[in-house]
Amino acid sequence: MKNEIRRITSERGGDLLVVNGHKFRYIRQRADGYVRWRCCKRQCTSTVLMTTDDSVIENASEHNHPVDPIQKLDRQVLRESCKRKATSSITTQPIKLIRSELMNSTFFHCPK
Repeated sequence: MKNEIRRITSERGGDLLVVNGHKFRYIRQRADGYVRWRCCKRQCTSTVLMTTDDSVIENASEHNHPVDPIQKLDRQVLRESCKRKATSSITTQPIKLIRSELMNSTFFHCPK
């Protein structure tokens, strides 16, 4: 099965990894160069071991919770991009920042 992998920014500015709809936080880089990530849900013990070119080597255990909805992940990406824009251009009105980020986002869907 092909893993769907993407990187997003956390609310505190750190890197998060999304693998098949589950969010992982960075744990450490091993001596052999592989990177260990752990599930963001506090009670979940699932971890992922990845290479530097973002390919999954090992999924340590199964998750004990359902997958995060794609809308929730997209909302987090949009919120963080708006925050970054707001700090870099402080003279722009907030509604203009939000509108431009919505129009530039790849997940923007108009309701039918």
